Amino acid sequence: MKDNLALSFYEYDQPPSEINVLETELIAEAKPLLNIDSKNPDNPYAQFIKVARKACADEANQIIAQKETSKDPITTKVVPFRTNSTDIGKNEHKYEDIFKTVLPLIENAITDIAIRKLSIQLSQEDSKKVGNRQSYSFNLEFSDGIVANDIGGSAVARDLARVLEQNTRIIQKLKGKHMKFNLDKGFTLWITNK
Repeated sequence: MKDNLALSFYEYDQPPSEINVLETELIAEAKPLLNIDSKNPDNPYAQFIKVARKACADEANQIIAQKETSKDPITTKVVPFRTNSTDIGKNEHKYEDIFKTVLPLIENAITDIAIRKLSIQLSQEDSKKVGNRQSYSFNLEFSDGIVANDIGGSAVARDLARVLEQNTRIIQKLKGKHMKFNLDKGFTLWITNK
C-alpha cells in the first residue's frame, strides 16, 4: 500500500446532501475498483473484494491469536474463495477461469516471502461444473520461473501452469524461488514456498 496508494483531499464547503451527490458523481466517473458500496453497483470485482476483505480480517485475527499463544512465525494462511461466475469453464482450457479468479491471492502468496504455506479453498461446485473428473488433485512445481515437474497427465495442473506462465509479474516473482502448488481432494489449493 505504501508503494502504490496515495491519499489526497479537497475541502468541499457544502452540506452533507451536496457532498453525497458529488461523491456519487465521482464514483460513477472514476469507477474505483476497491469501492464496493451501493454507489458502485457495477463493480465487476465486488464479490472477489468482499471475499478478499474477509480473508484479510480472518488472517489478522489469526495473527493476533497466534501471537497470543506462540512466538513461532506464521507458516500457514487459509483463504477461502468461492466464485459465482457463470463463465467458468467456457474456454478451451476449462480450468483456467477458476485459477484466474484467485490469481491475486496466488500472486500475494508468491510475493510474501514470510509465507511458507498458504491455502486457497476453491469451489468444488465450480470445478465439477467444468469437467467430470475422477480426481482433480495435482502437484505442480516451479523452479526459477519454470515448471519443474511432469504435469502432462493433469489438465488441471496444465491450466494452472498456463495461467501463471501468462502473467509476467508472477513469472518474475517466481524467479529465484522454488514454489510448489498442489490441489487436494477437498479442492484446497496449497502453495508452498520451499
